[in-house]
Amino acid sequence: AHVVGADLVLLSCSVTDESDDRVRLAVVDQLDSARIVWSDGTSRALPRDRPTQRVVTLVRAADGWRVG
Repeated sequence: AHVVGADLVLLSCSVTDESDDRVRLAVVDQLDSARIVWSDGTSRALPRDRPTQRVVTLVRAADGWRVG
């Protein structure tokens, strides 16, 4: 069996704090509707995901930005 359609959807993203070397983001995302497909071709919808709120901090490194 394999899962299809489980794409991550970005619902919102905003900067909550920033400096020269850090940025803090408030992010809300949600997995899109997904189905499980069995080897015989039948499929079934998986339970819906609820939006998830996260705080992500990005830190400037010598070669770019990294998740901190």
